[in-house]
Amino acid sequence: MRTRLSAVAVTPATLLALTGCGAKADVAACKAAMAKAFDEAIAAGDTADSVKKSESPAACDGVDDETVQRFAAELISDRAGKAAEDVMESAAPDAINAKTALETEPVRAEYLKRHLLHQGVYLERIRGNRVLHEVLFVGADPLHLTLVFNLSRTAASRYATIAENLLDDRTGVRRDAVGWESGRS
Repeated sequence: MRTRLSAVAVTPATLLALTGCGAKADVAACKAAMAKAFDEAIAAGDTADSVKKSESPAACDGVDDETVQRFAAELISDRAGKAAEDVMESAAPDAINAKTALETEPVRAEYLKRHLLHQGVYLERIRGNRVLHEVLFVGADPLHLTLVFNLSRTAASRYATIAENLLDDRTGVRRDAVGWESGRS
């Protein structure tokens, strides 16, 4: 995953850095040096900001700019193709397929309902779990829940109370819907 993200981040910088070559030289050596520099930049986690134009491979000295730009485009295309193949072979092949990997639109609720209900999973339960997770890790602030999840004040207060009860189970304290404590031992 890190390789794919790094490849995308370093790609524009590589194009700029590797095109600073001129006149004539060994074209094959230039292409090999560019590939090596590109792979090293990705492995090092370099970003577009960290790659400098002056860092173009010495083997590219004398190669015309158009050829170097063509090599850079080929490298980027090859790496993007490999990244796409990696995604297709990822840990969740059912979530990503040849069609969805190229789409940018969000998943529709009907699609989720059809596929999740088939396995007994309800969207409302997932949303409720997400709200509780937020309350437990950010804090039981009903105003925050109202703003982030577009909940009513009543629903946000109930989620906050539920979260407080979950946290207080360790100490034996219970709170009712109003927030009154009971059962402290």
